Amino acid sequence: MQVQKLLGGTLSLSDHNAKISETYGMIKVCKYADRVRYV
Repeated sequence: MQVQKLLGGTLSLSDHNAKISETYGMIKVCKYADRVRYV
């Protein structure tokens, strides 16, 4: 039971990290696009 809970937590954590990375990437692209637009 404890191991299953740990595995589930790890899976959801990696999924969460993937979403954060995706969001961070989008923000970086948007900021870069803004910088290019203003130049």
